[in-house]
Amino acid sequence: MQKSHFIFYAVLACLVGAAVGPSLAQDDEIYWLDSFSEALREAKRTQKPMLLEFRCEP
Repeated sequence: MQKSHFIFYAVLACLVGAAVGPSLAQDDEIYWLDSFSEALREAKRTQKPMLLEFRCEP
């Protein structure tokens, strides 16, 4: 593949990704839960993965 073709397809892929990406978003906001058990129930109910964040606060 010639370099000019590669650049063209790379730019095209970026443009398509920029146009399609926002339409794939499902929720406008992220809701953080402080309770692990509540988060686990919600993850099971919605069949979505959980993100756990561990912190060491003084």
